[in-house]
Amino acid sequence: MKTIYLSYSRVSTREQAMQGASIAAQIAEHDRFANDKDAVIEYYFSDDGYSAGSFDRPELQRLLKMISKNKQKNGEYDLHYILLVRYQNRLIRDIAKKRSLQCVFKTYNVEVVCMNGKWEGSPIDGGLATDIQMIFDENERTQISPRVIASYKQIAKEGCYPVGGNPPLGYKREKVGRSSKLVPDEATKDFVIWLFQTLSLNQYSVVELADRLRAQKILGRNWSDRSIYKIVNNTIYYGRLKMSWFDSLDIDLQCDRSGWYSDDTHTYPLISKNLWDTVQTAIHYKKKKEYHTYLFKGKVKCAICGEWLTLSSSYKRDRKGKTVFYQYYYCTHCNRRLNQKYIMEEVMWRYPAFERLTLSPEEISKMKNKLSIKQRRRKILNDLFDEGLISENSFIEEFQRLDKQISELKKEIEKVKKNKIRDFKGLSKILKKKFFEECIEEIWQCQYFCVNCFLSN
Repeated sequence: MKTIYLSYSRVSTREQAMQGASIAAQIAEHDRFANDKDAVIEYYFSDDGYSAGSFDRPELQRLLKMISKNKQKNGEYDLHYILLVRYQNRLIRDIAKKRSLQCVFKTYNVEVVCMNGKWEGSPIDGGLATDIQMIFDENERTQISPRVIASYKQIAKEGCYPVGGNPPLGYKREKVGRSSKLVPDEATKDFVIWLFQTLSLNQYSVVELADRLRAQKILGRNWSDRSIYKIVNNTIYYGRLKMSWFDSLDIDLQCDRSGWYSDDTHTYPLISKNLWDTVQTAIHYKKKKEYHTYLFKGKVKCAICGEWLTLSSSYKRDRKGKTVFYQYYYCTHCNRRLNQKYIMEEVMWRYPAFERLTLSPEEISKMKNKLSIKQRRRKILNDLFDEGLISENSFIEEFQRLDKQISELKKEIEKVKKNKIRDFKGLSKILKKKFFEECIEEIWQCQYFCVNCFLSN
């Protein structure tokens, strides 16, 4: 059996600056251990900047994928892996997930060797010591986020900007000790002020304004509605620092505000609070445009729960690959929807006032009744044959005759329906709405849909 040495090292972002915890230091320690054993490490796996609380690490996944090929053949393994880690918390910091890793390593003949501790624990304590250490490691991991937030709060209380990355547009960073404050950027602050003033006039929507900025390549950015919303929704522009864990308006008034811009604002404001509120009203409380005409808007009720149906639409591809727009009436309580096309078909089928064909209403009704009679006769014929009351030859002959008649009637009815739909589609939207407004009072129930509904005033 061949023995293969593996090295796994990991640091989180928080630990990269800690002395002795770097990737290079861990690898060097693994190499020294292998040299003492007169062995050579063949594979190195290093995750830089990943937490030990999750398996979602690229190098760990590559390690597990490699060892999974070492399966038993005739009760024996071809390979014996020795995985070198500095501490067990380099692999995982969760007891339940550690148990999962132990099962995986046992299945694929992997022996874990910790440089400064043990992985399995001693036989005397049954692994209790390593489990206790794992509990401390897991507790340490859960304390990272509260500690970071507490340090960020302290930085914000001192009047500094605790968030990393690029500063908001219109500001730049100014170093204050180990932190930084936001100060106006002379190159971009005028544009931010103009953006708020333009939106407050309510002459352009956010989408239209983004198209204009993108066409003119303002500030060399690829503008979109999302990038504009990110700016105008940021309270920092009127001096309020608002995070999920900090709000400068709700901060304790007894704290030291010596680093703040003023007693009222945490950061130098570019606009007033009134202008910010005006922009919020302009972009968030405008009524959305209705781009499609719904012929039965406010007319359709659900037959199941009696609630009014809301409007819905979607784009789908038909069998020919063409994109088709569908309009629906949707019930939020029953989670069912009704296609507007079916309502139009039913309306034109049921009301002869809109007929453009030579068939009279009485003849149309006779066609429907005749079809219903033929279908009932075919069902009775099946029951008679099942009970052995007619011969097989007679059954086949009569069934084929009825089936042919039913098929012809359906084709004729479908042809009439298609002709009506074709005539209706030729009308303008104004005439369509006028037709439905005239006859909507006469419609009492749509009976032929997969979802029954009521139409009313």
